[in-house]
Amino acid sequence: MEYNNLSRYGLNDRIRHLASSYDGLFLARVVATQRNNFQLMSETGEMNASLPGKWRISEEINENIPVIGDWVMAKGENEQAVIREVLPRQSLFKRKTAGTTSLEQVIAANIDTVFICLSADGNFNLRRMERYLASVWSSGATPCIIITKADLTEKVETLLMEAKTVTFGTKVIVCSARSELGLSQLDDYLETGKTYVFVGSSGVGKSTMINHLVGFDIMETGSVRSDGKGRHTTTTRELFITISGAIVIDTPGMREFQLAEADFDDAFPDIAELSADCRFRDCSHISEPGCAVREACENGELSEERLRNFFQMKKEIKYQEKRTREKAVKFGKQTKNPNK
Repeated sequence: MEYNNLSRYGLNDRIRHLASSYDGLFLARVVATQRNNFQLMSETGEMNASLPGKWRISEEINENIPVIGDWVMAKGENEQAVIREVLPRQSLFKRKTAGTTSLEQVIAANIDTVFICLSADGNFNLRRMERYLASVWSSGATPCIIITKADLTEKVETLLMEAKTVTFGTKVIVCSARSELGLSQLDDYLETGKTYVFVGSSGVGKSTMINHLVGFDIMETGSVRSDGKGRHTTTTRELFITISGAIVIDTPGMREFQLAEADFDDAFPDIAELSADCRFRDCSHISEPGCAVREACENGELSEERLRNFFQMKKEIKYQEKRTREKAVKFGKQTKNPNK
């Protein structure tokens, strides 16, 4: 079957192959979500979609709840459909919800690159950057750092140098929508048919950059409050096609970013390399003799703040994994004994 319309939305041979095994259903991509309401793009155009009742009931434990960027198989007509299947994902970017629960919030699926946006006017933070990098690397997508609102500081070069101490080869783009600094570099980064998601705190300029990329104002933008915190502008997740044919997704601002998963080897390659020289293979890097990581901190090769954040993130992931296992066991018992 030909999918000329869906090719604009990132359809590739992998998805074609997966979709070919379903009879009586049509292929579509989730282009917008809000609670249990979904907007799909199919070969015949946009349509609204809902979930089967059994999915809505088990939303907290069902990893196959559709999210923005998902490819799905659906059934329906007259611009109303029901999603029957979520196709296997190429990548899945998520975080832990705020608070003490172990619930996870999926940000987007089937993403090629996650643009991690931090503004130069007070939002820039290396520890937050490390968190995002660890999460993106574990998602299956590639991270790219964007330092926004560069016109609001005279320390752009300093921020760029600081960023490079934790990015280790990850692309860093410095942007200013007002002066158009770096926008051409952002344009050149995008590839036709690839999918990109913008994440970061409220007010860092995600929507402004998307407006630039699509060529007109489709996203509401807002200023930063007088206390330095961003105003909430984007309230839903939505997918757009840029002038160059790339696919971009805006997301609501995140006040905090708690880890659901992390790739420490890719996010902290310096610590991984140093660990190989520790005297003990299972070195905790706290008090063992012959610890190459502690030695690097003492001689200034590795910052104490970076190591401290590494420990904190490891602790969070360990706790999250424990809670996830407990929840899986509990749900398994509930499934076997539904009346208890």
